[in-house]
Amino acid sequence: SQIKQGHTRKRAHLLPNIYVPFGGRFDLILAAETTYTYESTKDTAILLARHLKYETGIGLIATKRYYFGVGGGADAFREIAANEALIEKETKR
Repeated sequence: SQIKQGHTRKRAHLLPNIYVPFGGRFDLILAAETTYTYESTKDTAILLARHLKYETGIGLIATKRYYFGVGGGADAFREIAANEALIEKETKR
């Protein structure tokens, strides 16, 4: 059976393509290619703010600096992370 967005099943909440336990706080959240539009970038930042453990949780986001034509990427994430009061450190390669 499929769950529609916003519905629940056994303590899990469905965000766009992501199941997260209600009230779940995690030590580590990994994500890749989740910041390709401004809206998905905002969703990623909000997910981290809601589900990382306070003060000790770490979120690692692998992304391009900019997604041409759709507006997401590392620069947009930096802006949104600052608005969501997330501490952000950047690693360049």
